[in-house]
Amino acid sequence: MKTPIRALSVAVAAATIATGTITTVMPSASAAGLTSVNDCGSLERKPTELILSCADANTMLTEMTWSGWSNGRAKGAGTFEANDCTPTCAAGTFRTYPARVLLTKPKVQAGQRVFTKAVITFTGAKPGKQKKLRVTLQRYQQATTPTPEPTQTATPAPTQSAVPAPTQTAAPTPTPTPTPTATATAEAAQAPTVKLAGLRRGSTGKLFVDIKASVPGNRAPKRGITSVTVYRPNEYNAELDYKANFVGEETADQDEWTAVLTCDSSSRMKDTLRIVVVADNGQRTTIRAEQTLAGC
Repeated sequence: MKTPIRALSVAVAAATIATGTITTVMPSASAAGLTSVNDCGSLERKPTELILSCADANTMLTEMTWSGWSNGRAKGAGTFEANDCTPTCAAGTFRTYPARVLLTKPKVQAGQRVFTKAVITFTGAKPGKQKKLRVTLQRYQQATTPTPEPTQTATPAPTQSAVPAPTQTAAPTPTPTPTPTATATAEAAQAPTVKLAGLRRGSTGKLFVDIKASVPGNRAPKRGITSVTVYRPNEYNAELDYKANFVGEETADQDEWTAVLTCDSSSRMKDTLRIVVVADNGQRTTIRAEQTLAGC
């Protein structure tokens, strides 16, 4: 069965969108001059798997081996996997193609040296008529630590000193003033509505958290949402944060967001996910969803 060119174009387009913002604080290896590659928020060197479209994981590299890795470029070979999205991407089939991979154009992103381009050359069967595929890799953004609020200290009340009473004078006769016309007050800003739409397991061990978020009555792109963040505890009960990507431009539903969580296949923790949504009107909503994340 041949892969539809349209479906491949959708998957490749997703790979070139700088969605992002699942972030992970990494050691300072790149800062020391070593170049890494961004795997949906995780900086890696010589990875065996690399997701190219972080929003939906419809395109990826698997079974990778690397023949060279320097600060300027990296060469390897493996398998390119693409969802044919037939009849839909959710019900589609992943097709595999042997390929050579070249990572190039290193740049400093968030203080780390990261490859920004990938050239994929198909060595056997190829999707559509293309023998080469050029992909812009997701931009790396480092996690930010919220600034703690300053501790308030009590300020001593000033000592009151006696003030002589002013000499009273006769009050002037008040002049009647017209009653002001009442004006309507603006409606209070509405808080966003949030719902956990589902969990999906990727073929590379990633966990995809689908979220529906919007401000009631808002018809703007992204339905008035500024950011969606998923928090989950690790084995030390510290929270890890994952920035969700807006995927509404791909699904035509302007309230859909997806976060990609890293998983440990040996773990079967019962986690309580905390999802925080911030609207462009300054309102925020937090929900908690208790999920058994087998393999996370």
